[in-house]
Amino acid sequence: MTIKSEDKKPTVSSAPPPRLSEFIEELAQACSGDDLTVGEFLLQISVFGHMIICLLFAIPFLFPAPLPGLSTIFGFVICAVSFQIVVGWDPWLPMSWHAKIMPGKVLNKIFTGTSWILKRVEKFTKPRLLIISGHTHVARITGAVIFVVSLLLSLPMPPGFNAPPALAIVVLCLGSIEKDGLLIIAGYILSAINVLLFSGFFLFGFSLFQH
Repeated sequence: MTIKSEDKKPTVSSAPPPRLSEFIEELAQACSGDDLTVGEFLLQISVFGHMIICLLFAIPFLFPAPLPGLSTIFGFVICAVSFQIVVGWDPWLPMSWHAKIMPGKVLNKIFTGTSWILKRVEKFTKPRLLIISGHTHVARITGAVIFVVSLLLSLPMPPGFNAPPALAIVVLCLGSIEKDGLLIIAGYILSAINVLLFSGFFLFGFSLFQH
């Protein structure tokens, strides 16, 4: 009697990939005691590509603590990375930046706060409207929108004016990372509101502040 041996198929793990909040939480734990260079930081977050860089540089402006002088620097980084999305380049920053030290304690606080926010936001995000969130041309349009809004973030404005453009960038990045087309549309709407808000400020704001 011939006995047929059953082919053993490799088991495939059915565990879902880690959510962005879990990934950020792991980053917070990794840098709780040690400083990171910019190069090491980019290597850690490269799994999520351009959008995670834009997200992490925009989300600190949603916290109430002031960030004097950083809006211009962070806005420039987001400008550079979002431009790379538009032209289809890999994430890149000048090599001279890669050796710069980023304090681990500061990163730990930013990542911990970011993870706390994301855990609550992720309850409402899911892959949907994939015709929008999964389209290459839409990704480049989103990059162009982030580029414009990051220019607004870079402007030296009165306190409180950094939060609206930062919120638009965060929503667009989350929508792109989570493949949530509805969130991307919401980000477009927020971006348009920001353009109107800043246009109104430049047209009427200075005269209003004089009274």
